[in-house]
Amino acid sequence: MTPEETERKRRRNSLILAIFMLGILFIGTAGYAFLSSLSFSSSDDKSGPLINEEGKFGVETNNGIFYFRNTKETVANIPVDVTLTLNNYQNSFLYIDSGDNLQEYNEIATTLGGFTNRVQEACYGKCEKNLPEKDCSAMLIIINNTLENEVYQKDNCVFINGNIKAVDAFLYKILL
Repeated sequence: MTPEETERKRRRNSLILAIFMLGILFIGTAGYAFLSSLSFSSSDDKSGPLINEEGKFGVETNNGIFYFRNTKETVANIPVDVTLTLNNYQNSFLYIDSGDNLQEYNEIATTLGGFTNRVQEACYGKCEKNLPEKDCSAMLIIINNTLENEVYQKDNCVFINGNIKAVDAFLYKILL
């Protein structure tokens, strides 16, 4: 082969390789976008809640999309007597006394954590754990596992009695 033919063959192979790599890049990007759009499905009514792949219900607000384990309708009958709003939690330190209620702690921490300076586990009053002891002068949420669901406020403390449904009722009240 002459040097010109070798150079032409090298350029042709480089061009084929470049087109192949661009094709893979384009197909991968299109596939990712397609799969991401499938991870959310909404009801036939476009105003209905979004449902993610974990089965959580999404609600879109001015502050973003938030996911809950329960729909707003299923927690509507739970009494939530709080005057605090999302503005009260913004740029503050949020303490949560959740006992052994990890699911409830995570629901609050992931939902409100983006608005606060920090979310930290704490104890309401005296504590045997190695955690800060807080009272109602701090932004404190106390979760008690009880049979009846209710949410009420005393100063800066929010008492959530019940289960994950009571937590979701509180979060709907704060966010919407």
